[in-house]
Amino acid sequence: MLICKRIRQTALLLAVTGLLIPTQCFSQAPVEDQSPNLPTPTSFQPAEAQAIRPVDISLDEGNTLRGAVVDNAGKAAPFASVLLLRQQQVVAVGQSDEEGKFAISNVRGGVYQIASGDRVSLLRCWTEGTAPPSAKEATLLQVSDVQRAQISPASCAALNPWVIAGVALAAIIIPIAINANRDDRDASS
Repeated sequence: MLICKRIRQTALLLAVTGLLIPTQCFSQAPVEDQSPNLPTPTSFQPAEAQAIRPVDISLDEGNTLRGAVVDNAGKAAPFASVLLLRQQQVVAVGQSDEEGKFAISNVRGGVYQIASGDRVSLLRCWTEGTAPPSAKEATLLQVSDVQRAQISPASCAALNPWVIAGVALAAIIIPIAINANRDDRDASS
């Protein structure tokens, strides 16, 4: 009987706590700290790349991949780092110039991921003379200039006044309930 009562009390406490924690605390998963404009190769999962259709790009003379990096407004993103990855391994690193344009030389034909900032695109690069007619001569990378604030659920809950009040109330009520339960047992013995 006593065990059932404690289970119900615990379930009620967990339910109330769950209602008091704001849902914003769980809306974003914490992100590992990364240096700006240089994502790590492990941050790009193969499942993400498979969900995106590759863009056909025709490499020019010297097997050079050309493109531009722009922000959300379509303006050039100068001096942005550009990573070229193949099977999650960095193949080449480049940087855009003051006009946002970049060129990466000695690229073989094949499927690549190209990344700048937090954006990744999937490319199918074709050597000179082998590209299909629909292939583009350059790629366009759009980087996000918006930084999302990441907050952990623990810190969000610790700062919530309802959670603080609930913990304080529980710290008062639980010892009183335990003491009252002891008194009831002693009186019935």
